[in-house]
Amino acid sequence: DRVEFNEINWSYPQITIEVFVTSVGSSDNGSIVTLAGGKDDTLEVMGLYDDSQAANPGERNSGAQIVGKSGFANVSAPIGTGVRQHRALVFDGSHMHYYVNGIWQGKRASAAREAMLWKFNLLKIGCSADDKKFFEGQIDQVRISKVARYNDNFAPIT
Repeated sequence: DRVEFNEINWSYPQITIEVFVTSVGSSDNGSIVTLAGGKDDTLEVMGLYDDSQAANPGERNSGAQIVGKSGFANVSAPIGTGVRQHRALVFDGSHMHYYVNGIWQGKRASAAREAMLWKFNLLKIGCSADDKKFFEGQIDQVRISKVARYNDNFAPIT
């Protein structure tokens, strides 16, 4: 399913997308939450996802992705299947940071396509922007904030 909303100009480009999820071990891949806007050369995306199964059976990754002026970038980390996890993508104005259960996993540089204005007009929960990658598991909570909510390791509120 997806929810669409009117275009929002993020005049101060700090965004946090966070979720509580329980992933299924047998899933190939899937988008948990995706914010998207634009097309082709103007495409902008931020999202959290589960990655396809790794080469070693039973190993899977989770990740955060961003597409902006700098192109596509992602950060990934191992996931525990069948275990409830808190995952957060934090964009602080110049870098996307990824946290799993409050522990920092890495960062990537990025920027909005137009100065400091992110233009998202589509929110999807449980599937990717192109409707091709569906999340398998349970999504307990989703919170999207116009601030960089975390800048260090933290204890997620359970």
